[in-house]
Amino acid sequence: MDTTLPQEYQLLLQNASLALGALIVSAFASYWIGVAYIPVFIIFLYIGQYFKKSSSEIKRLEGVTRTPVYNLFSETLSGLSTIRAFRMEDSFIEQNRRVVDANSNLYFTYWAASRWLATRLDLLSVLIIFVVTLYLVATAGSVGSLTSALSLTYSLMLTSMVQWVMRSVDRTDNAMTSVERLLYFRQIESEDTAGKIIDELTARDPQSTGGTPRSWPSRGTIRCDQLCLRYRPELRLVLKGVDLDVAAGEKVGICGRTGAGKSSLMVALFRICDFDSGRVLIDDVDISSVNLRE
Repeated sequence: MDTTLPQEYQLLLQNASLALGALIVSAFASYWIGVAYIPVFIIFLYIGQYFKKSSSEIKRLEGVTRTPVYNLFSETLSGLSTIRAFRMEDSFIEQNRRVVDANSNLYFTYWAASRWLATRLDLLSVLIIFVVTLYLVATAGSVGSLTSALSLTYSLMLTSMVQWVMRSVDRTDNAMTSVERLLYFRQIESEDTAGKIIDELTARDPQSTGGTPRSWPSRGTIRCDQLCLRYRPELRLVLKGVDLDVAAGEKVGICGRTGAGKSSLMVALFRICDFDSGRVLIDDVDISSVNLRE
């Protein structure tokens, strides 16, 4: 975002200025040429907006399907010996072909859409050149040869300039995705004590960190009391009234089927998610009262 976005904005402003200048100079021969540009400009905007809606979604889907390609490639390299030992080469080749095809289809679709836009912009640019040429021929003798040549030359430049403007708009819009993600993360609710620092917590008592003894945890006893947990307020409970006592130094194994709550229990112990109800005590200290920085 710090490098790509400013560059794209710079190119957009530069190309837009050049295109606007070319339009003004080409209309210098007569204001009637400028009047003829108005409906063409409206068509430009309509085509650009139509393309932008499709292009953004195609580009987003292309990015989504690109991640499995990298993930599968990394997993294949890291587990190469295991794949060969179990003779799973054909299966992984088929998986790789499937994810690459999915990404390539969208990649090709994106560039095909770009060619669709380029073709229509070329047609509109040719229309502008036709209008200017027709006017200069129809008014032969009333417009100076120098002015006519200047208008026609800058009309020819519009063919490339308009395409660059539309491409710059598209790239700038894609680069703004990172800003959108930052705004999304900015709206995520923070923990109540996330803004505090360790010095503020220890200023009250040199033998404690925010009310918790420095030696905590010293024994390692764990007790869950009617613990209930859900990952988001609108989702169902993944832990329902869990009661658990683990003595100091005791080794405990947790078994269960997929979705039984094994990982969710670890999420609760590390307080990655806040509890819906109940509490977890480590060495008789409720961890919900412990600052996350500790």
